[in-house]
Amino acid sequence: MLTMKTNKLHRVSLILFSIIVWNGCYFGNNQNQNKNSAEQTICSEDSLFSVAIPKGWVQITDYSLNDEADIQAQKTIGSQYFVALIESKDDLDYTFEEWNTKVREAYVSSFSNLNISEGKDVLIGGYPAKQYEISGTIERIKITILATYINGENHFAQIYAWTLTSRYKSSVDDLKAITHSIKGL
Repeated sequence: MLTMKTNKLHRVSLILFSIIVWNGCYFGNNQNQNKNSAEQTICSEDSLFSVAIPKGWVQITDYSLNDEADIQAQKTIGSQYFVALIESKDDLDYTFEEWNTKVREAYVSSFSNLNISEGKDVLIGGYPAKQYEISGTIERIKITILATYINGENHFAQIYAWTLTSRYKSSVDDLKAITHSIKGL
């Protein structure tokens, strides 16, 4: 009889200990992720440009997202992506507004069911930028993109950060944080 009570007590203690350890790991990791939302800095191949990506994101170096991108990253779980395309102003004869209109129109031409928000004036790294939320369908997949066009000191930058439309609201803070972290323009 005493052995049965000891075994039950031992099992209950083991279960409680497991719950405490699991909760500590789960909630502890979530707190650390919130404290270190920008855990790693990644750079362009020429090391001129960089962004900070949150924990759980990785740099893409095989150009699988965009073969002309200077920086690419994706979240390892969750279908979130980031691409930066940067052009030297020395190579272009456009005002920022002309360039912004041209690249935005070219970018959205492959969408169906297109919806573009009004352009919002923002500052990225101290530089003027226009930011849009673009929703649409590409190859029968509904996505929403935070598209940002930046007028840097020496460069124009196209920043596209996107996810599935159903995940956009829960992802937008990370997408904005990565976009706002760009350096080297």
